Amino acid sequence: FNGQNLNNFNFNTANGSSAATLNLREGQNVITLRGVNQSGQDQKTVYINYKRPQQTPPPVVNIINPSQQTTTVMNPSYNVMATVLNVTQKGQINVKINGSNTTNFTYNHSQKRVQFNTNLIVGANVIQVVATNNSGMANDSKTIIYKRQEQLHPPVVTFLNPNTNPITVFSPQYNLIARVDHVTSANQISLKVNGIPTSNFVYSLSSKQMSIQSSLVVGANIFEIKATNAAGQDEKTTTIIHQQERQEDPRVVNF
Repeated sequence: FNGQNLNNFNFNTANGSSAATLNLREGQNVITLRGVNQSGQDQKTVYINYKRPQQTPPPVVNIINPSQQTTTVMNPSYNVMATVLNVTQKGQINVKINGSNTTNFTYNHSQKRVQFNTNLIVGANVIQVVATNNSGMANDSKTIIYKRQEQLHPPVVTFLNPNTNPITVFSPQYNLIARVDHVTSANQISLKVNGIPTSNFVYSLSSKQMSIQSSLVVGANIFEIKATNAAGQDEKTTTIIHQQERQEDPRVVNF
């Protein structure tokens, strides 16, 4: 066997057969059987090529979309993609969404890719892909957090002081107060006093109120407030009429 004489074989004298258990080496193995008696000898040689069976490596799973371990989205549906190596069919893959198995996915063997679209619940959605073969198991999981987008309303402007339009005052100073809803900063608010734009106002996001301390001219003072966001705009105008108080002449008494 491979050039070495062997004695550990069995010979059946009844039928002339020989049997032996041989440890093959990888590649070619040469086996020669030789028989000798008084009448002569004979031998035969056979060749056995041994190829070591290739062991399939265990699966490799990688969720590529989403790529981050935790992803926050505003859309209620998401297209999940994963690569799965060292499997041959879809049946070796298991997909779980929030702990529940689903078969609603595709596996492209040539691209080694799993793909499916899932509807998300509000909050955390745990996606898990598990693959199995004869050599073992592998899995990967990602979390998709779905935040429902709040409906955006157009701005609403309301004058609080004054609360009547027009109003007549005698003081040359006036603290005008208005409420502006559905904006997130003073940059979404514009103010005109008597047609002239001004940024001389304060807006509080917590109270939703803007305050304007203004010096009035004698006569009509027109205040225009305009608020804008992605849903629309609102514009309100109020008029404050400033009148000077009359000063009566002192009375003169003649005797």
